[in-house]
Amino acid sequence: MSRKAPDAISSGKSEQRQTQTEQTEKTQGDSSRSPSVKPKKTVPMQRIIQTVSAEAAAHLQIRRAIVAALGVSLVTNAALALTLLTKNDNSRTIVLSPAATQTYIATDDSVSPNLMESFASESASVLLTMTPATASSNAEIFLKNVAPQAYGAMASAVRRGASELVRNYASSVFYRHASAVDETAKSVCLTGERRMMIASTVTETSDVTVCMRYVVTAGRLQISQLTIRPSQSSDPAAELAAFTQSEATVVSAETPDTPN
Repeated sequence: MSRKAPDAISSGKSEQRQTQTEQTEKTQGDSSRSPSVKPKKTVPMQRIIQTVSAEAAAHLQIRRAIVAALGVSLVTNAALALTLLTKNDNSRTIVLSPAATQTYIATDDSVSPNLMESFASESASVLLTMTPATASSNAEIFLKNVAPQAYGAMASAVRRGASELVRNYASSVFYRHASAVDETAKSVCLTGERRMMIASTVTETSDVTVCMRYVVTAGRLQISQLTIRPSQSSDPAAELAAFTQSEATVVSAETPDTPN
């Protein structure tokens, strides 16, 4: 009995050591089969600085490109604006009525001769064909086409003639016979017959010449000089030559005589 006890204890210890050994080997086997944990990589500071510098340079280049584009756009717009402000308008205006038989052309500082002739004929008709009822309104219509520098002197003469017609209950009618145009001098002379009447009775008939000189402002004709006088010649070209050679700078307008 006493001999078996130590053997039993020794056998128990041997089994215990064997169990511990097996557990240790199992643990080591499990550890060898588990995935290995990789060490965490760190980015060098120099690479970070290089990346940030490259991005900053790219942004700076984009900003410079935008500023350059804006500068070019500003210079281009300024050049276009300057060109528009300093460029002369060479456009031509062509006027046609629905049943037009001729073409009228106007530019910034000149008009076609046929337009001057037509304008003079209409102006003379408005000024010299009046009744007591239309005298005042016709005078104002005529004065709308007078140049500002000539308006003062011409307005007093035209209104005085209209007032004389109204005061004498008289009428005036003008029949155009012929005309002549000087495109260079911007002048037109019309020859014709003027009749003065009271009611339907003709009290006076005379041959008169109506001459007008124009200025052209933005394609618009304006009367700068007006002369109404007895005809010296039946040829309107001769009347026009005398009118254009005159050096008078003061606008004159002889109003129609009215019967007493």
